[in-house]
Amino acid sequence: MKVLVTGSSGFIGSHIVDKLLAETNYEVLGYDLWFNYDDLRHQLENKRFKFIKASILDDEKLEKVAKNANVIIHLAAILGTSETLEKYNPINVVNVNVIGTLKVLELARKHDNIERVIVPSTPDVPWLNPYKITKIAMERFALMYYMYYSVKTVVLKLTNVYGPRERWPEGPFSAPYSYQKVVPTFIVNALLNKPLPIFGDGTQRADYIYVEDVANAFVKAINSDKAVGRVIPIGTGRTLSVNELADITIKMTGSKSRKLYLPMRKGEYPVDIAIDTSPAKTHLKFEAKTNIEEGLRKTIPYYREKLIKLGLLKE
Repeated sequence: MKVLVTGSSGFIGSHIVDKLLAETNYEVLGYDLWFNYDDLRHQLENKRFKFIKASILDDEKLEKVAKNANVIIHLAAILGTSETLEKYNPINVVNVNVIGTLKVLELARKHDNIERVIVPSTPDVPWLNPYKITKIAMERFALMYYMYYSVKTVVLKLTNVYGPRERWPEGPFSAPYSYQKVVPTFIVNALLNKPLPIFGDGTQRADYIYVEDVANAFVKAINSDKAVGRVIPIGTGRTLSVNELADITIKMTGSKSRKLYLPMRKGEYPVDIAIDTSPAKTHLKFEAKTNIEEGLRKTIPYYREKLIKLGLLKE
């Protein structure tokens, strides 16, 4: 089976590629604007992987690749909540996230060889920023194509994903877009004994899921007929406050950092995010296996190594 992964060099996409290549029955077509040679060179060494450098908005290249795929896992997107308000042009965000998704769905409608399209979404929080608005649109269009055009779509509604390879704004990446996420920011600052920035009072709670568990959910979605036409929340079913996450990170890194409270970022406001994991168990036979301590234990060494290479941390 040939699987096209758009956004294949991104944080989640790269782990999905690794998961697919670990199983011998998949050939993987990676499609992205860039390739992360520092972290993903091993993928190019695999004969079952082919990388295509192109934009999701490039109709000719996208169709040429999609014509050879059986499944499309569509992760190409511009991420960031406040970033899509303050750093990136909202029109570009809409073009990449919404129009790009429609192009993928149209190809699936056009080509019978494309048996399934799997699209990520985000929890239902009423934040007004281009990222959240476009994610809602992507989700709805995926359901529309299933209902009216018989395209077999699966929407995985992901909670707060963390793990190795997630970018942080000052990181050594050549990716065209950058954004700030809480887990890598906390880890990097803790390793450097810098304050951990907390937006709001830190009591807001979220479900944090390790990226390898998420990759496993996507692979399960390829083969589960029960998942088709559904929106399925993917998380652990357990929540953690931002304050608790900061305390755990400081403890696990042996840091001298303190917590620094800041006003909420534009496009966000405090909400608690919790999900029902039963649909994933029923329709995907999926259950997250990694708790927050184990996940951070696997994640912290990645950022420590990056900081050492940058000369910001001693071995």
